[in-house]
Amino acid sequence: MKTLISFLGLFLALAFGSASAQVFHVVKVQGNITNLNSGKTIKPGDVVQAKDRLAFESVNASIVAIGDNRTKYVIKMPKTDKVDKTNLVVLAGQAATAVKSRNAFKSRAFNPDQKEVADLKQYFGSERFSIIGDQVNVTLSEKIYPLSPDKFIVFHYTVKDKSVSKKLGFDQQTIKIEANKLKEVKGETISADEIEGVVVYQYEMPSKNYSEITTFNLLFVDGTALTAEFNTIIPILRNQKMEDKAIKEYLVDYYVDFYGTTDSKALSEFIDGVLVKKA
Repeated sequence: MKTLISFLGLFLALAFGSASAQVFHVVKVQGNITNLNSGKTIKPGDVVQAKDRLAFESVNASIVAIGDNRTKYVIKMPKTDKVDKTNLVVLAGQAATAVKSRNAFKSRAFNPDQKEVADLKQYFGSERFSIIGDQVNVTLSEKIYPLSPDKFIVFHYTVKDKSVSKKLGFDQQTIKIEANKLKEVKGETISADEIEGVVVYQYEMPSKNYSEITTFNLLFVDGTALTAEFNTIIPILRNQKMEDKAIKEYLVDYYVDFYGTTDSKALSEFIDGVLVKKA
C-alpha cells in the first residue's frame, strides 16, 4: 500500500511539475493582456510560462500560442468559478486549452495539386471557408458546373436583416470569389471579417432553376496579419531543427485549425512565399 501511495505521489508530482514547466510561444494576441510576472503587455513573439499570472482586459481577450511540443493553444479566461472574474487574473496554465488539430495536410482538406473542382460541397465544406487577401479563383469542372451567361454560381446571405444575392464573376470555367464585392451590401461596405450562413446555389437562366449546394460561414483573412503570424511561428520551428517541408505542413494545419478550410493552391503558394522571404 505504501508503495502504491508513493508511486501515486511521484506521478502527481511529475505531472504537476510538467504542467507548471509548460512554455507558450505567443503567436497572436487579441485584446490587451498583461503578464503580471513581468509587468509587460503580451505581444507576438513573447514567451509565457504556465505559472505566469495573466491579467485580461476583457473576457474576449485571448492568445494563440504554440508549446515546445508544437501543440497549438488558445489562452483565454476559462469559464469557471475558480478564477477572479472581477480582476480577470488567472495563471497561464489554467487558461490554456489545447487545440485539436484537423490534420489538414494529411487529409482531403488540403490538395494543392487539384486542377479543377468537381464537388463544391466538399470544396467549401459546411462549417467555415476562408479566403486569404482580396480574392480567390476556383476552376470548376465543366461537366458538373458548366458556366455561361445563363449558368452561374450564386452566394446568398443575410447581413443586418438585408437579404443579399451575389452572382460570382467568372472567366471561362474559373469563378472569382472577391472580398470587396461580397462585402458590398446595398451600397455599403460591411466591416465584419466573417459572413455567416452563406448559401451556395447553382443557378440557371432563363428558367430560373436552381439547386442548393452547401452552406458555410465565409471568413476574410488579412494577408498581412497572417504573414506576421507565420513569421512568428517559423523561427520557433526552425530553432527546433524542423526542415521547411515539415514547417509548411505545420503551417497548413495551423491555418485550417484556426481559420477553416480554404483554397489549397492559394494557401500553398502563400506559405511558400512567406518561407522564401523568411529564409
